[in-house]
Amino acid sequence: MSSLNLDVAAQAISENYYLRTRLRQMEDEDQKSGTFTQVTFVNTKTLENLKRRNEELHSTISELEKELVRLRGVNVTELCHEYLHLDQRRSYLNNENISLRNILSNQKRDVKRATNAINFCQEKRRQNDAQNELIRLDIEMFRRRRKGILEEIHDLSQKERRLESELQFLSTPNEQIEKEIQKVMQDNMKKDQKIEKLTHDLEVLEKGEIVEESEGDDEEIENLRNEYVYLKEQLKAMKK
Repeated sequence: MSSLNLDVAAQAISENYYLRTRLRQMEDEDQKSGTFTQVTFVNTKTLENLKRRNEELHSTISELEKELVRLRGVNVTELCHEYLHLDQRRSYLNNENISLRNILSNQKRDVKRATNAINFCQEKRRQNDAQNELIRLDIEMFRRRRKGILEEIHDLSQKERRLESELQFLSTPNEQIEKEIQKVMQDNMKKDQKIEKLTHDLEVLEKGEIVEESEGDDEEIENLRNEYVYLKEQLKAMKK
């Protein structure tokens, strides 16, 4: 038991002795003055307060007597030994706490450096995640473009094969093509000459003298022009 409990016990014993003495004095005064019924002037409120106080004192005395009995059974030597042990333990823990504070103070710079390193790594990881996301989007875009190019190449390959197949059916020897071209050019040249001659004749002749013949010539000129355009188109297609 600690010294505080011993002081409380001593105070309880002293107050118990005082209360018992005071109680005997009050009983002696009551016997000298006679019964309470013989008192003419009594303050009932004060009397009730005294009775209530008396009951409280009796209750306190009973509790103190119980505490005194309990304290008498306590081994003071064991309590002192336990107190010393706890005091040594408290001193040890205080020293340990001081050591930990010193270690924390000495390692504060290292802790700050480690915290900065962790924060840097986390920020770097976030940047890498963002960069990886951009790379992933670029890869998807290039994949779509590659797919589109492959599809376009496939379509062009099919078109090329189709054109080669058509060319095999339409192709003729170069000499024959040259002959056809020469023939068409000669025909066109003859028709050009005929068109120029007919146009010149129409300009020279007067309108009133040969109305019917001029109408026939105009129709022939128009036919020649149409044929000329048709032959020109064929020549252009053959050259391709």
